Amino acid sequence: MADKTLLKQVLINFLESAIKFSPENYTIKLNASKKDGNIVFEIKDGGQKILNEDLAELIDNYQPNEKQNPVFRAVGIGFLTSKAIIESHGGKIEAEDQTSEGTTTRFILPN
Repeated sequence: MADKTLLKQVLINFLESAIKFSPENYTIKLNASKKDGNIVFEIKDGGQKILNEDLAELIDNYQPNEKQNPVFRAVGIGFLTSKAIIESHGGKIEAEDQTSEGTTTRFILPN
């Protein structure tokens, strides 16, 4: 059974991060869809581009570190918390950089 309160918190974490790092007047795109028997929430922001190899580190192995990119420090704990919540529901988190700007983050939950 899904914990709706925790899942709402994940969505809030993702959206707050997108808002924080997107420029003024940028439209953040939120999409929810069903794909391959899963529910997919996807957020596209216009913030500082994070390279794919850095995204994997951010999502899979985040450890707070004074020397790391300030963007990582700002979003890392929220992503780490979100990852734990999503994985406890049998889902996963993914992210990819955009070719021109920003980052797309998504979380996928079994239907």
